[in-house]
Amino acid sequence: TNMKYMFDRASAFNQPVSFDTSSVTSMQGMFYITSSFNQPLSFNSSKVTNMESMFTLATAFNQPLSFDVSGVTNVESCPNKLCMFNMFGVTNSLSAANKRLIGCAWASSTAFNTAGYSSWANSCPA
Repeated sequence: TNMKYMFDRASAFNQPVSFDTSSVTSMQGMFYITSSFNQPLSFNSSKVTNMESMFTLATAFNQPLSFDVSGVTNVESCPNKLCMFNMFGVTNSLSAANKRLIGCAWASSTAFNTAGYSSWANSCPA
């Protein structure tokens, strides 16, 4: 199942999203340029292999995320192999607490840290 660019450029969209995502393999660009979107998400992402640019330019988004990113593999064809971690590009409204939650979840990822997000993992529990 593919949710690639599902809400692409829906700049006024800010509705609750509730889908069965247990079979989804691509969430690439799902909330790309959804500049008003700021709703909680509870997705089963265990089969997702592509999250490239998922929240790029979703400038209002500031919700906790708890995604299973263990199956994400679509970083090989991207420059510097960092596309997955470009998913938060220009999401300035993420709170420090949410950045910390994301950073701690992915702190062991070399690509995440190389992409410039290592400071998000400050004060992670051991």
